Amino acid sequence: MQVLLVDGFEYKAGIKKFPLLLQFSSGQALEMAKEIDVAAVLLESLENEDIYFGHQKCVLRSPRKAFVLNAGDVHEVHVDVLEGSDEDEVEDDELAHLKVVIAGAYRLWVEAIAYRKVDVERFEPVGLKFVGEIEVLP
Repeated sequence: MQVLLVDGFEYKAGIKKFPLLLQFSSGQALEMAKEIDVAAVLLESLENEDIYFGHQKCVLRSPRKAFVLNAGDVHEVHVDVLEGSDEDEVEDDELAHLKVVIAGAYRLWVEAIAYRKVDVERFEPVGLKFVGEIEVLP
Protein backbone atom coordinates (compact mmCIF):
# COMPACT_ATOMS: atom_id res chain seq x y z
CA MET A 1 0.00 0.00 0.00
CA GLN A 2 1.23 3.43 -0.91
CA VAL A 3 -0.26 6.63 0.56
CA LEU A 4 -0.14 9.80 -1.54
CA LEU A 5 -1.21 13.40 -1.06
CA VAL A 6 -3.78 14.62 -3.60
CA ASP A 7 -2.19 16.69 -6.39
CA GLY A 8 -3.28 20.32 -6.32
CA PHE A 9 -4.63 20.26 -2.74
CA GLU A 10 -3.00 22.71 -0.32
CA TYR A 11 -2.18 21.00 2.98
CA LYS A 12 -2.01 24.07 5.19
CA ALA A 13 -3.29 25.25 8.57
CA GLY A 14 -7.03 25.83 8.78
CA ILE A 15 -8.12 23.13 6.34
CA LYS A 16 -11.28 21.19 7.20
CA LYS A 17 -10.53 18.30 4.84
CA PHE A 18 -7.37 16.24 4.58
CA PRO A 19 -7.70 14.00 1.51
CA LEU A 20 -5.38 11.10 0.82
CA LEU A 21 -5.08 8.63 -2.02
CA LEU A 22 -4.38 5.01 -1.05
CA GLN A 23 -2.89 2.88 -3.82
CA PHE A 24 -2.85 -0.90 -3.75
CA SER A 25 -0.73 -2.96 -6.15
CA SER A 26 0.89 -6.36 -6.45
CA GLY A 27 3.89 -7.86 -8.20
CA GLN A 28 1.68 -10.65 -9.53
CA ALA A 29 -1.91 -10.98 -10.71
CA LEU A 30 -4.37 -11.69 -7.92
CA GLU A 31 -8.09 -11.77 -7.41
CA MET A 32 -9.25 -9.41 -4.68
CA ALA A 33 -12.36 -7.66 -3.40
CA LYS A 34 -13.07 -4.16 -4.71
CA GLU A 35 -13.91 -3.09 -1.16
CA ILE A 36 -10.99 -1.99 1.00
CA ASP A 37 -11.68 -1.36 4.68
CA VAL A 38 -9.78 1.61 6.09
CA ALA A 39 -9.45 0.74 9.78
CA ALA A 40 -7.43 3.79 10.87
CA VAL A 41 -6.35 7.12 9.43
CA LEU A 42 -4.55 9.26 12.00
CA LEU A 43 -2.43 12.41 12.08
CA GLU A 44 -0.47 12.81 15.32
CA SER A 45 1.50 15.98 16.07
CA LEU A 46 5.22 15.36 16.51
CA GLU A 47 5.41 18.55 18.58
CA ASN A 48 2.45 18.09 20.98
CA GLU A 49 1.03 14.65 21.87
CA ASP A 50 -2.36 16.22 22.74
CA ILE A 51 -2.90 17.25 19.11
CA TYR A 52 -4.18 14.54 16.80
CA PHE A 53 -6.79 14.11 14.09
CA GLY A 54 -8.41 11.17 12.35
CA HIS A 55 -10.56 8.18 13.04
CA GLN A 56 -10.47 4.46 13.69
CA LYS A 57 -13.13 1.87 12.91
CA CYS A 58 -13.60 -1.75 13.76
CA VAL A 59 -14.21 -3.37 10.38
CA LEU A 60 -14.21 -6.83 8.94
CA ARG A 61 -16.61 -7.57 6.17
CA SER A 62 -17.51 -10.51 4.01
CA PRO A 63 -16.90 -9.29 0.48
CA ARG A 64 -18.75 -10.89 -2.39
CA LYS A 65 -17.51 -9.13 -5.53
CA ALA A 66 -13.97 -9.60 -6.78
CA PHE A 67 -11.84 -8.35 -9.63
CA VAL A 68 -8.42 -9.26 -10.98
CA LEU A 69 -5.60 -6.86 -10.11
CA ASN A 70 -2.91 -7.53 -12.68
CA ALA A 71 0.78 -7.14 -11.92
CA GLY A 72 1.69 -3.47 -12.19
CA ASP A 73 -1.93 -2.25 -12.02
CA VAL A 74 -3.10 0.04 -9.20
CA HIS A 75 -6.40 -0.02 -7.29
CA GLU A 76 -7.10 3.39 -5.71
CA VAL A 77 -9.17 4.40 -2.68
CA HIS A 78 -9.80 8.00 -1.60
CA VAL A 79 -10.04 8.80 2.13
CA ASP A 80 -10.26 11.93 4.26
CA VAL A 81 -8.40 12.03 7.59
CA LEU A 82 -11.00 14.45 8.97
CA GLU A 83 -14.02 12.42 7.79
CA GLY A 84 -16.55 11.97 10.57
CA SER A 85 -15.61 15.20 12.31
CA ASP A 86 -19.01 16.87 12.60
CA GLU A 87 -19.05 20.60 13.37
CA ASP A 88 -22.35 20.28 15.28
CA GLU A 89 -20.95 17.51 17.48
CA VAL A 90 -20.51 18.35 21.18
CA GLU A 91 -16.84 18.13 22.06
CA ASP A 92 -14.57 18.56 25.04
CA ASP A 93 -14.06 22.33 25.49
CA GLU A 94 -10.29 21.92 25.61
CA LEU A 95 -10.28 20.23 22.19
CA ALA A 96 -12.94 22.40 20.51
CA HIS A 97 -10.24 24.36 18.66
CA LEU A 98 -9.16 21.18 16.86
CA LYS A 99 -11.92 21.25 14.24
CA VAL A 100 -9.34 22.31 11.66
CA VAL A 101 -5.75 21.19 11.12
CA ILE A 102 -3.06 23.41 12.60
CA ALA A 103 0.45 23.96 11.23
CA GLY A 104 3.27 21.64 12.25
CA ALA A 105 4.93 18.29 11.74
CA TYR A 106 2.75 15.17 11.95
CA ARG A 107 3.09 11.41 11.88
CA LEU A 108 0.57 9.88 9.45
CA TRP A 109 -0.77 6.38 10.24
CA VAL A 110 -2.96 4.43 7.83
CA GLU A 111 -4.16 0.89 8.45
CA ALA A 112 -6.29 -0.91 5.89
CA ILE A 113 -7.65 -4.38 5.24
CA ALA A 114 -7.70 -5.72 1.70
CA TYR A 115 -9.37 -9.03 0.86
CA ARG A 116 -7.68 -11.63 -1.34
CA LYS A 117 -9.93 -14.25 -2.91
CA VAL A 118 -8.72 -17.71 -1.91
CA ASP A 119 -11.48 -19.87 -3.42
CA VAL A 120 -14.91 -19.56 -5.03
CA GLU A 121 -16.72 -18.45 -1.88
CA ARG A 122 -14.00 -17.23 0.47
CA PHE A 123 -11.82 -14.15 0.91
CA GLU A 124 -8.81 -13.82 3.20
CA PRO A 125 -8.16 -10.47 4.96
CA VAL A 126 -4.74 -8.94 4.40
CA GLY A 127 -3.69 -6.23 6.86
CA LEU A 128 -1.69 -3.32 5.44
CA LYS A 129 -0.03 -0.47 7.31
CA PHE A 130 1.64 2.81 6.37
CA VAL A 131 3.51 5.19 8.67
CA GLY A 132 5.09 8.40 7.40
CA GLU A 133 5.62 12.05 8.25
CA ILE A 134 4.08 15.18 6.78
CA GLU A 135 4.45 18.91 7.37
CA VAL A 136 1.32 21.09 7.42
CA LEU A 137 2.23 24.63 6.39
CA PRO A 138 1.00 27.79 8.19
